[in-house]
Amino acid sequence: LANIKVIKRLIIKYKSQRIIKIISEKKIKNIIFFYDCKVSPSTIGDYFFFLILVKIFILKGYNVKICLIIGEYRNSWYIKNNFIEKESKNLIKFKIDYLINFSNQILNKKVNIELKEFKNLDFHQIQKNYYVYSMKDVQKRNPLYRENFLIINYIISKLEKNFVKKVFIKKNTNIRVNKVFKKKKFVTVLCRYNPNKPKNRNLTANEFKNVIKFIQDKFAGYKIFVISDEIGCDFFKRISKQNSFKILFSKDYSSTILEDIQIILNSEFCLSLKGGGGMSNIVIFSEIPYLIHTIYWNDFEWNKNKFTFWQKKSQRLIVSKKNNLFFKSLSKFNINNINK
Repeated sequence: LANIKVIKRLIIKYKSQRIIKIISEKKIKNIIFFYDCKVSPSTIGDYFFFLILVKIFILKGYNVKICLIIGEYRNSWYIKNNFIEKESKNLIKFKIDYLINFSNQILNKKVNIELKEFKNLDFHQIQKNYYVYSMKDVQKRNPLYRENFLIINYIISKLEKNFVKKVFIKKNTNIRVNKVFKKKKFVTVLCRYNPNKPKNRNLTANEFKNVIKFIQDKFAGYKIFVISDEIGCDFFKRISKQNSFKILFSKDYSSTILEDIQIILNSEFCLSLKGGGGMSNIVIFSEIPYLIHTIYWNDFEWNKNKFTFWQKKSQRLIVSKKNNLFFKSLSKFNINNINK
């Protein structure tokens, strides 16, 4: 298993070097990226990494086009997300429309996105107008999304020193939360609860209570903001009420995932036990101090000490099935030096 991992890492490094060469030579102007729904999930976290890869080329001045390969789908595309109502008749269409809208929000522009079935793709014709990103993998229908995180790490590490900050999700202080709470400090807690997905990745009632109590002690004087979707907020609100917690919930102040992101970026610290869904992936591409614990990580880390090469001491990602590692790590954080 270790040898397989080394080989995969070398392959990804080789691919990254080829991409860096393309960027530095600037011989092409137009590039097309494919996201194959047959072998790629509909989850925001995985799709977000894909968008960051696209964003790198946009920032480097390329004309970028995205093609979602539709018609065939992984099983996960048929699992309902919390934000999809029960009466939604066309689950797949809803998810695709959501990803298209999310693309425009994250890339800060209306992106050229087309939908095509694989059988209708004429790569010979496409190549006349575009450089096809990782064309052989696209043609073989390989799950490219699994490589995106480490490839992004490699590419950004070789570009100009402050390029990573251009890739980061930008903080906007002009949001409702700041207007309501003025200059009061708060921390955010990513809490996942989706009854339609694997239960072991959800935060249980007891886990939620332990996390909130621990944070209340550690961050005395700070407001606590729970970040979740509507179903998650309702679930954790009931537990909070039963335990007389005086905490806040994102869906009382936001209606979109972008507003949730801005609440996080305006907080002093972001925490999560057992992940927190795709929002954890987004937090990694920001300058906010964080402690994210997850039981599962699909991507390669940068090295044994860091998951990203730009990671600071106040930013930590723990991959483990042991919850106690989260509390042990949090107890060591110095609140007064949290931004250093």
